[in-house]
Amino acid sequence: MLTLAEIESTLQIEFELRLEALDEPALRQLLADAAELRRQAPYHLSLAEARGIVDATLAEMLARHTPSPAPAPEPPWPWSQLVGWLWTPLR
Repeated sequence: MLTLAEIESTLQIEFELRLEALDEPALRQLLADAAELRRQAPYHLSLAEARGIVDATLAEMLARHTPSPAPAPEPPWPWSQLVGWLWTPLR
């Protein structure tokens, strides 16, 4: 038999998983519409707690999708080493 705390924890985890499946515009829309957020959030969460979970999910999503830094430039070819064997006999 599950306790009330276990049921609430399971409901909160399911809510978080549903949020992670949404894209960024949908999360922003959910933050803007308090009534829809209240409908989707588990019964035991207050509106502030649900909004905090959505904010955290959105922040994680944005952190994952930040553009990666530009790749480091390739080092120049070591031409002196590649043709150095040719220069030595010609001196």
